[in-house]
Amino acid sequence: MNYFTIFPLLVALLHPGYFSYLTPYSLSSIRISPKTYTGGLSPVIGHAKFPVQWHVAQWGILDELPITPVWLGANHWQLSNAYGIVESKNDEGTLRLSLDSTNAQFGCGEFDLNIEPDVKFVYPAYPEPMLPFDDRPTLATATNLRYGALQEVSSAFQGTRCPGVENLASTMMALTFLNLTSHQVIFYQVVTYDSRGAEFNGFWFFSGPTEFGVNDSVDRLGGNALKVGEGPLFYDLDILPRIKIHIANGPTGLDKDLSHWKVSGLYLSANTNGEAKIDSNHGYIFLIGQ
Repeated sequence: MNYFTIFPLLVALLHPGYFSYLTPYSLSSIRISPKTYTGGLSPVIGHAKFPVQWHVAQWGILDELPITPVWLGANHWQLSNAYGIVESKNDEGTLRLSLDSTNAQFGCGEFDLNIEPDVKFVYPAYPEPMLPFDDRPTLATATNLRYGALQEVSSAFQGTRCPGVENLASTMMALTFLNLTSHQVIFYQVVTYDSRGAEFNGFWFFSGPTEFGVNDSVDRLGGNALKVGEGPLFYDLDILPRIKIHIANGPTGLDKDLSHWKVSGLYLSANTNGEAKIDSNHGYIFLIGQ
């Protein structure tokens, strides 16, 4: 068995006292979520080695990606159209995400491809590759929360169609946190590449009443930003101190009680806004805690 198909479990074993939020998986087989949320996912794409419990969500794309792969080798498949590419190159489960929003029909809108586990709160009909929600610690009892992945930006382009800073290409690692007491969710996004060179230090892009979202640049967590064409970086980020700060200092209406918050999901993504293109690679995801 390839080392990286059981990567989350092995990372936890290498950190004594930690547990893995993620069960063994491989991204060499996935499903696709339609561009308009229905709660359903495509049939399995690729040759499954583990139960397929991950998908790629496509938000803002003009035409949905096909769900019948083109096979380029024994373990090498691709889904593509004029606007996007999802490609699995090997058994290790690294996915290539390529986005092109240079077509004027995109206007100044956002286009995202997100690698996500099938979480029960969003896709209840599918198995979940995460520790059962009831067994996850709250942010009050957790002592550590480490989120890791490999990411790479092979190429990127930022155009001029939209005003100001609205044209951009980016990559990020994100966690979602759910509060079943206040019925609120936080999207915490760590930006690992921004074509504009923008810096984020707790920028709230959603401020309630039920959905909250906050951005940090990766250097706020001790990492380095990706550079185009300079190869991949492997991130191992301690999320817990930052999310505690953000909750304590969050917008009015946000429940500040850490005992009400738990990790609910994650995503790795490549994104464009306005006139832009990006070609990127993502994989080797782990999420471990104490």
